[in-house]
Amino acid sequence: MTETAAPAVASSASAVAATPAAEPAAPAPIAEAAAQAVLSQYTAAYANGDIRTLMRLFTRDATNNRGNRDAIAYDYQELFSGSESREIQLRTTGWLANGTTATVLAKYEAKVKRPGRWLPSTSRGDIRFDLAYENGALRIKAILHD
Repeated sequence: MTETAAPAVASSASAVAATPAAEPAAPAPIAEAAAQAVLSQYTAAYANGDIRTLMRLFTRDATNNRGNRDAIAYDYQELFSGSESREIQLRTTGWLANGTTATVLAKYEAKVKRPGRWLPSTSRGDIRFDLAYENGALRIKAILHD
């Protein structure tokens, strides 16, 4: 009985050794719905003046028109602390996915109500979001606007 069991164990051990190790799965291509979900989180955090939630949407090496992640955090903190309310509307005008990165082009309209002012100021223009995966989550790698 022992003789028949030993070859079975030996052959299963050699079968395990012969099996190639599974390669880690590559991130899935970015779907437009996933990109739009990130932009919805962005507009909500912007309107709420929530700097922590907003900055969690950016990669560690994110950039904007002025610089790196520190410049992004500074700009939004200045905006949030100097305003009573904010709103930003995005209208997507273009979408490009390239493997594990994507770019969303949009028109924006931002309204910012400053203390002591009756009406909010409005700005409009074009904005570009470059998106990429970081630690398994889709995040904003670059934000550029005119």
